Amino acid sequence: FWVVVIPDADPASFEVMDFDLARDARHVWRTDVVIPGADPETVRVVQPGFVWKDRHTVHYQFTPLVGADPATFRHLDQAFYRDADHIWWGPLRLVGADVNTSRTFGNDIPYAVDERQVWAAMRPIPHVEASTFRLLHNHVYADARGVYVGVEATLVPDADAPTFRKLAELDFGGCVLFRDAARHHLYDPAHNEIHTLTPVGDAVKVTK
Repeated sequence: FWVVVIPDADPASFEVMDFDLARDARHVWRTDVVIPGADPETVRVVQPGFVWKDRHTVHYQFTPLVGADPATFRHLDQAFYRDADHIWWGPLRLVGADVNTSRTFGNDIPYAVDERQVWAAMRPIPHVEASTFRLLHNHVYADARGVYVGVEATLVPDADAPTFRKLAELDFGGCVLFRDAARHHLYDPAHNEIHTLTPVGDAVKVTK
């Protein structure tokens, strides 16, 4: 550890806002360096550790987001953000995303959908149908045509999409049990794979 004196800081008004971010009555600081042009009166943390803004600019950490509207910029889920006109994944604007119909699904889930397309983080998944998209669990999702796993939207062979549903989260390794009209399926989060379970006599055949 070391101590750095900040010679121009005002002790009476100095306030730590977030990791490496602070302000006083006159300046906004990154560690002991003034951030030029930042407004201390209106600086706000949008998501701790990642995004902050003032009345002029939105910053992803210390990178200004060109074109972002500070007045309407807010966090959605995971690394998804929005303002009045755009959807963002971290510092990247999702070109073509529809802000009025976009939906996200939680802070552990890097997927979003709007009326036109499904997104895995910053990338659209063109072969997954947005209008029938269903998030089933974490990295498992379906549309009317298939069941998929992971950000690459790997198709689960032999899964019946219309009847595919989640049954239970298992104690073993975070695995999840699913079933459809014909058989059971097991999601293995360690390898991000789904195994198909087919009864064979008094045994079970596991395939993937």
